[in-house]
Amino acid sequence: MELKELMGIAHEKYTKAGLFNTPGRFSKQLGSLHENVSEALVEYSEWGSVITISHSLKPSNHGQPLGVPIALASAVMKVLALCAEYKIDLEAAVKEMAAYECAQRALPQSFAEAVRETAGAK
Repeated sequence: MELKELMGIAHEKYTKAGLFNTPGRFSKQLGSLHENVSEALVEYSEWGSVITISHSLKPSNHGQPLGVPIALASAVMKVLALCAEYKIDLEAAVKEMAAYECAQRALPQSFAEAVRETAGAK
């Protein structure tokens, strides 16, 4: 699945959930992303694992998946949705940041090249 397709799916999901009901509320929308990252920290504190996925046993939660991977996946989905809503070219930003990271942090140039090649292959 391509990045733009994932962005469209995430945007549709969060639009239906009401994340974008109030135009111009970027700070509130970004705050909801912060909640997911904070949830990942809470899950790690409780479980001590970054890879464990469990499911809520509370009947009211209908078996909701829990864990660091789930909280991070939710954060990524919100990032994709926000980028779609505000027409942010996430692919270009990732490429630029990869090149910067390679230059500033002495990462192998092959990392930036791999990001560019992967993005260009779509």
